[in-house]
Amino acid sequence: MVYRLFARYAGGLSDAQPLTIHQLRHSFGSERAGHIGALLLRDLMGHRSLRTTQQCAKVSPEAARGIPRF
Repeated sequence: MVYRLFARYAGGLSDAQPLTIHQLRHSFGSERAGHIGALLLRDLMGHRSLRTTQQCAKVSPEAARGIPRF
């Protein structure tokens, strides 16, 4: 059901290429990276590995260690 709703509303957003749920997840992770802790972001994205979150969300090494960026 979620996929059908997403496809219906995202269908008209991109002319060149269809928008996918994976792209939405990646955008969410990249936008939040550095603003919240890497472990919380990992949980929100549903990953088991912090490394996967870092690759998907482009998390900086400082954010992965929990060091705030200024």
